[in-house]
Amino acid sequence: MEKAKISGIQLFALMFIFELGTALVVSYGRQAEKDVWLSILLAMSGGVILSFIYYFLFRQYPNLLLTGYTREILGKYLGWIVGLLYCVYFLYICGRNVREFGDLLVSSTLSETPLLVINLTLVLVMCYVIHLGVEVVGRTAEVFVVILLLLGGAGNFLFLYQEMLIFSRFFLFLKTDGNLSLLQLFLIYSFSHLVK
Repeated sequence: MEKAKISGIQLFALMFIFELGTALVVSYGRQAEKDVWLSILLAMSGGVILSFIYYFLFRQYPNLLLTGYTREILGKYLGWIVGLLYCVYFLYICGRNVREFGDLLVSSTLSETPLLVINLTLVLVMCYVIHLGVEVVGRTAEVFVVILLLLGGAGNFLFLYQEMLIFSRFFLFLKTDGNLSLLQLFLIYSFSHLVK
């Protein structure tokens, strides 16, 4: 296995770009209406806890993969089943992301292109990126984050310059028509890809 390393800034850039791309494709917390930001904060707390668990397990078993230390912790057979479930779940998420991104491209810009062609192109690009390695992906993410921040800053500046901003709209929260509870907001954001 390749011993590639990326810096903390490159990891942040990769995560930042991933979150921006996912937010465009998957509409998180749509049912929460004006309280989407609150559901995101609640779900983020669960994600931070899960990240600490993954980090703790990585520190305990630094030379093993996720499927390897599930076998160490849970035993040979139960650990193998849990590892298989993790692999199937991650394959499902990857396939769903490819499909949703392909649907977005078909509905927005490439309406005459078959979905199969778009998805195959995406998969081939991903295979090429995997072939190049994670270091190249990290360096590319650094460049893209700078471009995204510049474009985002320019867009925000132009939006604020229009003087069409109504600040009273920023203080509307917990006023959804459906009166969703905090637990529902957490579940809607955390597992929106499983709940329709």
